[in-house]
Amino acid sequence: MNLLLFTGLTSLNVAAVACILKYQLPQPFPWLWALLFAGMLLQGAFSPLGTPERFYVFLALLSAVIVGAAAGRHEQLARALAIGLAAFVVADAVRLIPTADVVATPGELQLGGLVRRPYALEHPNVVAAWSLLLPLGLWTPIVVVSTQSRGALAGLVAMLIARYVPRRALPWAAAGGAVVLILAMLIRPGTMLARVDFWVEGLRFAAARPLTGWGSGSYYTSLAGTGPAAEMNAVVDYQRTGMHTAHNAAITIAAENGLPGLLAFAGLAGSVFVLVRRSTHPARWGLLAFWVQQLFDDQWLHPVTAVLLGLAIAACLFKKEEPSAL
Repeated sequence: MNLLLFTGLTSLNVAAVACILKYQLPQPFPWLWALLFAGMLLQGAFSPLGTPERFYVFLALLSAVIVGAAAGRHEQLARALAIGLAAFVVADAVRLIPTADVVATPGELQLGGLVRRPYALEHPNVVAAWSLLLPLGLWTPIVVVSTQSRGALAGLVAMLIARYVPRRALPWAAAGGAVVLILAMLIRPGTMLARVDFWVEGLRFAAARPLTGWGSGSYYTSLAGTGPAAEMNAVVDYQRTGMHTAHNAAITIAAENGLPGLLAFAGLAGSVFVLVRRSTHPARWGLLAFWVQQLFDDQWLHPVTAVLLGLAIAACLFKKEEPSAL
């Protein structure tokens, strides 16, 4: 089954590259960086702690770019999905959907237990990432606030400042945005401060094997704590945080795929940033907000998120239109 999946996704990527070359797009997505990073993920899959899952998901991201050339014509459908997501998240948050409470840290249940973080679809940070990659609208801040995702809120604030604030007012806007984020951290200050532990843990893993990394997906597989995972756990001189990622995309890649993987990832992310700068499609603002979120979370190789990310890149790459208001 894995061989069939690999063959199918590889064929789609070859078709995507052919499409890029055929139409000679003025903003070609840098496939060289993408293929280089895919190679790093595949190489890391063969390490003792590695798995091919991240490699397959990344191929799905690249395939979504070519599929997005056609899907980008159906923006009304994407907008309807965004509205539906917002309605579902709000309904779950105010207990209209009878799902079990999931209390990870103090403050997850708020307002006397009347409001909670929605977990019915996925982890709240993942759902917030979806809301940034779907067409932006008034429903986007509703989802971000309902999920209580501080990373997504940071991305949303950065996007609003970049999109609407004139250059002369940037210092004041940045100060106001910082105040909003500080207030947001007070929702669950313990989990925000814990991210420092996550980042330190990831950096220690990266420093232990700077060239090879520990293998694609090693963060998840190392939680078993036995066999090769024991060596990885021994790198940390305090109790493992128990996280599946470092809650920072770059640090996670550095730990799992080493410095070469980090450089390939940086080239890929930088190329998306250039695309955001040059594109006139409104999806570019969602891409900007999403990548800011990845400084505090790490969902970009989540299966659903990867496809939405690929579609957002496709929208900026294949279709041009003037940005619309939120």
